[in-house]
Amino acid sequence: MKFGVKHILGAVAGLAMAGLASAASATPVTYDLTLVPTLGSTGGTGFFTIDEQPSFLEHYTVGNGGLLALEFDIDGNIFDLSNANTFDPEVDLLAGNAINILYNSGYLFFGFDFGSALLGYGYLNVWDGASSSGYIIVTRQGSNDVPEPLTLALVGAGLAGMGAMRKRKAA
Repeated sequence: MKFGVKHILGAVAGLAMAGLASAASATPVTYDLTLVPTLGSTGGTGFFTIDEQPSFLEHYTVGNGGLLALEFDIDGNIFDLSNANTFDPEVDLLAGNAINILYNSGYLFFGFDFGSALLGYGYLNVWDGASSSGYIIVTRQGSNDVPEPLTLALVGAGLAGMGAMRKRKAA
């Protein structure tokens, strides 16, 4: 079998695709939060975004660069990282599931309720008397997963192989 310019160009293209695939990095992952009241009638929604795909046990804070965003909307009030009283808000995940959210704004408190094994919250607006407490349902948004580099390389190799077979049949 002779190697020609076409074969060399094909090999270079395949290596380039593999190199680009290995340069891919993980995208941020966002979790949606639903605040379900058990006392009071004020629930809410929110989300947090972390910097990477979670592994088994992860600790994310603004200080370590892992917690990119954290926001809640409850009783028409928006709470986010800019108005947190907590020194460094944090989120802990165990096997991709939120086990702790530490955030305090003066009106809104979050923590882990060991009695029910759920994330809990407490809300009190001293200005209008609205208050509630309850639990938080955490769900991961869609699939923000980035394909593995090997998967991209295999797809590229398969496409290159199909192109080569097509040219071979045409000749």
